[in-house]
Formats: sequence, structure tokens, C-alpha cells
Amino acid sequence: MDPEVYLAALKMYSKSENKNLKNLSMYAEKMNIVKKVRSALEVIL
Repeated sequence: MDPEVYLAALKMYSKSENKNLKNLSMYAEKMNIVKKVRSALEVIL
């Protein structure tokens, strides 16, 4: 996945009123990208 698209999607998700970080974390675990998601969210949030 293109890093710019990935970060843009996380930024949009973080601004969403319906965000559920618990579900995001669960999906990240299933996709084996927990570290990548957490590091990106640390910068965004």
C-alpha cells in the first residue's frame, strides 16, 4: 500500500466521529501491522 494513501486514510479515520480505536487495534493485530498503525497514530493524535 502506498504510504501516502495509508496515512491519509488514518488521518481521515482519526477525525471521524464514529472512530473506534479498539476495533482499529484489533484489525491491525489480525493484519500484523500493529507497530505501523500505532506509530502513525502517535503522530496524528
